Order: sequence, then C-alpha cells, then structure tokens
Amino acid sequence: MIPPLSINSLRTPLEDIMIDLRTIFEIHRMANEGSSVRKIAENLQLSRKTVKKYLKDPNPKTNSIPLKMKLNDCLKLITVYLL
Repeated sequence: MIPPLSINSLRTPLEDIMIDLRTIFEIHRMANEGSSVRKIAENLQLSRKTVKKYLKDPNPKTNSIPLKMKLNDCLKLITVYLL
C-alpha cells in the first residue's frame, strides 16, 4: 500500500529554508523587546543561525531556479498526462 502524500512530502528544500513573514515579524518584535537570539530561537523553534540571518536582513535573497527551468525537463511528461 502506498502511503498518502502529506504537505511535508511535497515541500522543496527551498521551502524548508524560507520562513513566513509572520515569523520574521515575530523575530524582530522579540528582539526589540530585548530577547536574546537564543531565547528567540527556542520560542520559535528555529536555529540561532536562522534568527541571526533574519535579524541581519529581513528579506534575504535566495538563489532560486526560475520555475520555467525546473519544468522544462518534465514538460513532455506533463503534456502526455494532461492529454
């Protein structure tokens, strides 16, 4: 029997790296209240490295591959399934 797909099984590595805007806001709110990086990381269940990264730059740039390039390899297969 094939196990059902879950949202986590459909995530890409990039999604595991990125966090949502609410979390970024919460990082900055807690830092402004005087919380340490360690305490912020513990409360939000993030690594200290991630907290430092978003305190330094709330909008870090990512080296993502454009979606078009990702789909080019599978385009024929997708077309066959859709027809």
